[in-house]
Amino acid sequence: MSGKPQQRRSRFWEVALPALALFGLTLWLFWPATGYEFVNLDDNVYVSSNPHVLNGLSLAGLRWSFSPHEAYWIPVTWLSYMLDASLFGVGPFGFHFTNLLLHALNSVLVFLLFRTWTRQTVPALLIAALFAWHPLRVESVAWITERKDVLSGFFFLLSLWFYGRHAQQPVPPRNIPTAALVCMLLGLMTKPMLVTLPFVLLLLDLWPFERWSLSARRNRERGWSLIREKNPLLRAEHHLFRNRLCDAKSSEGDSWRGRHSVEPALG
Repeated sequence: MSGKPQQRRSRFWEVALPALALFGLTLWLFWPATGYEFVNLDDNVYVSSNPHVLNGLSLAGLRWSFSPHEAYWIPVTWLSYMLDASLFGVGPFGFHFTNLLLHALNSVLVFLLFRTWTRQTVPALLIAALFAWHPLRVESVAWITERKDVLSGFFFLLSLWFYGRHAQQPVPPRNIPTAALVCMLLGLMTKPMLVTLPFVLLLLDLWPFERWSLSARRNRERGWSLIREKNPLLRAEHHLFRNRLCDAKSSEGDSWRGRHSVEPALG
């Protein structure tokens, strides 16, 4: 009996130690970014000259975040900036620190996902380290305006985690997990790029979950059932953006950005 708790502890540390090391090394590697200043490329529009953000979290800021005043609708991104201003003040440190913290958490999530899918620690750690330390990640961490990239990535990876727990059950339930749906919606309100999530889930059904294949006719029929399984996600995306995108395009010059001459690049 005593062997089973010992085995569980051993398996726990087999995952926890690499995850903690990855988290700590990622923080250390990107920590110099917390000392950077704001830049004139959109940081002034998103944060440093935006009174709604600098005033921190408030009811007025909440209403403003959910109103259409951008090329696309990103209320969760705005709220995260406001939370930073409330917690850390209006200097650049807090905004950089949150970007870095989110990136380190995302790196751990990538490791945990591949460790769960492949049951192999070293390959999963190498994949996560490549994701965490690749030079292409520098912009998303060091540029405050790219908060929507690291934050939407966080919700995207959480959606994959909850969907994976659903798909790997011996007899998966018919409905997509509510947690995966909620994370997708939060991600869409951070960066609309997450509209691709249902299609990514279909690819995961091929590998690593092996819920269907492209070869046999029976498996192709199974594929159609998995496509129907994703319908709630597609309907939620359609419902969320059906009116918001139209509102954003038709909003008049009374929006905050319309009263300023700077146009963000919206990277």
